Amino acid sequence: MKKKYQRQIIELADKIIDSLVESDFYKDEEIDDYEPGRVIICDFLTQKFINGELNDGMVNMSETELGKVLSLIIASSAISSLTEKGLINSFEDETGEELFFLTAKGKKLSK
Repeated sequence: MKKKYQRQIIELADKIIDSLVESDFYKDEEIDDYEPGRVIICDFLTQKFINGELNDGMVNMSETELGKVLSLIIASSAISSLTEKGLINSFEDETGEELFFLTAKGKKLSK
């Protein structure tokens, strides 16, 4: 992880990931690498902490929030996999937004 998270955030994120593994979320979505999901969950929990919504290692998560987190994990994992395979790359534009594009290899395989 490039970012530094508080110990309680990491511990709670590990519990959430363990729960997702036990429920076969990663298996069903064919995701082998937990790291992209760990970052998504840690960022979510950090925001909850900042908002005062993380109490004694517990977090209340609405169904909508859970759906959003799971969707972000799926998307982040797909982007990570495509990047590792050399099919896409990204850059930050002048506003700091990350933009993705097909590499030459990605263009060739897309045809």
